[in-house]
Amino acid sequence: MEINFESNTIVIFGKKAKLDAVMSKFVQLNGDQLSHFIKNRAIKVPRKLHLLALMKVLNRKVKELNSNSLSLDYFQRLQYYKDFTEEQYAILFDKIASDDPEAFLEYRYNFVRLLFLNNVAFDFNDGEINYIRNISKEKMEKSIKYIRLIDLACVDQEDTFDGVLVSDAKKNLPITAPAHEIRTIGKKYGVSVPERLNKEQLLEYIQDYLGKKMAKKDFDALSKMSLNQISEFCKKLNIEMSSQLNKQELVTYLFYLIDKKKLEKSTIKELIIPDEFKPLEFTVDIDSVNPFGNADPVKVIHYEGEDKEIEKEKIVLIEDKLENDVEVKEVNFNIEFDNLGHGEKPNPIENIKEVPEYLPVLSDDKFDFVGWFKDKELTMPVEVKVELKENLVLFAKWEEKVIEAPAPVVEEVKPLEPIEEPVEEPKEEIQEELKEELAKEESEKDFSATKNDLYGSKKVANAGKNKAKLIVLLSFLAILIGVLAYILIILFI
Repeated sequence: MEINFESNTIVIFGKKAKLDAVMSKFVQLNGDQLSHFIKNRAIKVPRKLHLLALMKVLNRKVKELNSNSLSLDYFQRLQYYKDFTEEQYAILFDKIASDDPEAFLEYRYNFVRLLFLNNVAFDFNDGEINYIRNISKEKMEKSIKYIRLIDLACVDQEDTFDGVLVSDAKKNLPITAPAHEIRTIGKKYGVSVPERLNKEQLLEYIQDYLGKKMAKKDFDALSKMSLNQISEFCKKLNIEMSSQLNKQELVTYLFYLIDKKKLEKSTIKELIIPDEFKPLEFTVDIDSVNPFGNADPVKVIHYEGEDKEIEKEKIVLIEDKLENDVEVKEVNFNIEFDNLGHGEKPNPIENIKEVPEYLPVLSDDKFDFVGWFKDKELTMPVEVKVELKENLVLFAKWEEKVIEAPAPVVEEVKPLEPIEEPVEEPKEEIQEELKEELAKEESEKDFSATKNDLYGSKKVANAGKNKAKLIVLLSFLAILIGVLAYILIILFI
């Protein structure tokens, strides 16, 4: 699979499609469909990408806030906006953007775009992309449910927690998150952070914290103390834990529970993140926020360039039609050069709705020569690009192919063979007549010989011979006349 954002193309199974159309199909999936796609992959999607998708939309929504949009407490927390974790951005989205369809669409588009930007790291393959392109759309959930489904399908990278570095989370959560949000984050990771610790929980923490540094007899003595006495013991040993759990201790105990779980991690180390996916830098005019929220709304968020009009990013979804995919291959064309001749520059052919009989050809020298070629055989690797105007623009680099004249073909002339005409056999009647005449002739010869021997008369013998000769001659003449008559009858019939 190949993706080119500049040319807006994606090649799937050797066919080129519009990248924005394929991404639009992913954007239109509901949370259940997209979360299944993410969870069933071998290479897991880092939660950081989901954080960035939410944050980019919130950058715009925060600019629109006024003094009555949130409570004073929340505005105070917004001063640490850039340090929020993924869960904190999701909670803020629910507060200020859940009723904005455009914000929901923009968030989904941001997340899909980040997925495709990092397609190499995810090792997306043609089969799974085509599978998504072919599935039917289902009803879209509400934004908060969709966000929750995608969030739970993502996992953290090594040394990260809830989309940020573990060190940053431990340092910032006590400042940026109230106690109930910290416990909410814990539930997402499958741990239950209590409001306060009982004696068994506190003793277990101390034992794990000190490990082999504490002898068994000392631990047995500690376990006999009261809960308050154990808390005082922690203070003396600088163990930042007590039964009451302030926010810092709450975060500490959260990570203590997290470390005991074996959480799945994403194997991806480096991500491609455009510069536009950065948190908005702003200040909050806390003094302008009315604690009771009943004053006239005033601007409290101040950022660089706030005097300029806020432009909303318009997301346009493109229908993904598989029948519009173009097969990518090198094709050899036999194209003839017309009367334009080399060197002439006709008007460039830029938009072609239908592929003509001869393709427009561009030369190698910066594509500055466009023409129609005839009487030349050219080898052209052709690339078809489909613009948003739905017109085909054909670009082709060509190399002239030398055509050698074919050698003359000499056909071997075979001598004529004589034609043998069939000889017709005489009919049965003629054959019988010939047999009778021959038999008569033979009998007369025998008779004349016998007569000469009996009578010894030379005169009679000579007379018999002459008579026999005449009879034979007449017989042959009769046969010849019969054959000629037969031939004439055959010819005229």
